[in-house]
Amino acid sequence: MMIDYFVLATSVSSFLTSPYNYWAPFAFASAAAVIALLAIIMMFSSFTGRERMRVWAKVKIYDVIFSIMLIFVFFVIIALFTSINFKTQVFGPLNLTPSDCSGPSAVVSGGDIMSLAVCDMYTFNQNVINLNTAIFLIGLRMSFAPQIGIGYTNFFGIQGVGVDTKISPSAPGFETFTGYLLDALYTAFVISQLQLIILAAALLMFSVLMLIGIVARIFVITRSFGGSLIALAIGTGIIYPLLVCITYGYINVGMAKTGLSLTGAGAIAFIGGITGALFTLLLGGLGVPGLSSLLAQFLQFAGYAGMGLVLVPLLNLLIVDVFVIDFSSAVGERMDFMSLLANMI
Repeated sequence: MMIDYFVLATSVSSFLTSPYNYWAPFAFASAAAVIALLAIIMMFSSFTGRERMRVWAKVKIYDVIFSIMLIFVFFVIIALFTSINFKTQVFGPLNLTPSDCSGPSAVVSGGDIMSLAVCDMYTFNQNVINLNTAIFLIGLRMSFAPQIGIGYTNFFGIQGVGVDTKISPSAPGFETFTGYLLDALYTAFVISQLQLIILAAALLMFSVLMLIGIVARIFVITRSFGGSLIALAIGTGIIYPLLVCITYGYINVGMAKTGLSLTGAGAIAFIGGITGALFTLLLGGLGVPGLSSLLAQFLQFAGYAGMGLVLVPLLNLLIVDVFVIDFSSAVGERMDFMSLLANMI
């Protein structure tokens, strides 16, 4: 018998990420079972005259009812976030949606917050890859610069003894500097790729952690654990994608407005223009046309890339970490997002 693995994977994905069809009945059934058990305890406590046990069961029934109310509240939040098109209704009017994330040719289709965050992060990573390639090609082209040799072989009248020197049009240590710069960029680029992985799994983590947390909060033993999972789900599934859409949306749009193209013919023209201008300057030429504009575009582009590689990830992860710590401490056990992330790495 043939097994359609695609249909099987699709059904499993739907089961994990659909709170309405699969998880909601299980959550309500668990709440009904707990309330029934507590009602039985109240009946026996009244029969045996244990007033304290009766009060305890009554309080726990109120806690379960409050958990049911939380289920409705979180389902309303999920419905709200899935009904809003963040691409066209929220970030589009604010001009925080890059061209690669809008229109039918978008990198990631869909207007939900998580798809837009993945597209913003992917677009930024591609810009950084193009920047790394441009820096590498500039350093490679400068390293192949021809050297001018000057020598004299008849020194103080002694035949065969002389001096020899070579003049290079490239600055000393330029190739070494570009090598160190590429090492730093590739090291920081690992953090951006890690962010892309987290965002790609944000929908699954939000759905699974949120619904397991709600179900776990119904039971007395796992109530604090469920609250911690709810805090982690909101932090990774709502707060973090929202921060990425705001910060990296601004960075990607800023990179596009610099007017610097580092792909295809634009990259070839930029590399040829910048290396040719550097050769002219190092050989003593003055007034290279267009050099100032090229350097200004490149520095602006590199500045946005540096901010997105170093400052913005620390800021976003710190905000999510503070939110998860405070919210989990309020509704359950204290949970540290950065510690969890470091342990996974």
